[in-house]
Amino acid sequence: MSAPTIRRSPQLSDMWAKGCADVAAGFCSDAADNSIGVGTRLISKDRYCNSDYAIASVLEQQKDLPYMCWSYDIECQHSINRVARFERWFPDLVPVVKRITGCIPKMHINNHKDDCMYRYSFNYTPGVGCTCGEGIETTWAEADQTAGSTKKENRGHRHDSLDDFHGYWNWEKVVKMGKFRTSADIVRST
Repeated sequence: MSAPTIRRSPQLSDMWAKGCADVAAGFCSDAADNSIGVGTRLISKDRYCNSDYAIASVLEQQKDLPYMCWSYDIECQHSINRVARFERWFPDLVPVVKRITGCIPKMHINNHKDDCMYRYSFNYTPGVGCTCGEGIETTWAEADQTAGSTKKENRGHRHDSLDDFHGYWNWEKVVKMGKFRTSADIVRST
């Protein structure tokens, strides 16, 4: 079952209201060619159906990439039955899920067991370079400022407001990337 099919499913159509997932995809050509990092975070309860759905929505668009790595605060728990869950809900994405490497972000991994630190650390994962895995967390400080205006809104209006906020956030990043690129080119040419 594909992510759009699940989205139209009556049993799962209101899934977005039960948890808020934030998914970011960023290409990192310096660390490994054609790699993508996907991070998922749930605001309320960490429910695997919500995070699996968020991940599947991204993977459906990126399934042709040869190498993928994602960061998740509880990757050590999430990965235990991930393939079985995807076989049930997203069978077309099982081959993609089997070739994905999952890691725990560097700030979060310190609160895990030693075994997790060795198995899921970006430091010991080949092909990810000096990734910290915390990129997904950077929006929360700014996004928390929307709480005052969105806490009294109905679900539809809140969704639109947050969508507008994150759209503006992304636009700001794109504008600033141009300035950074120009500065890097100037330094490189001197």
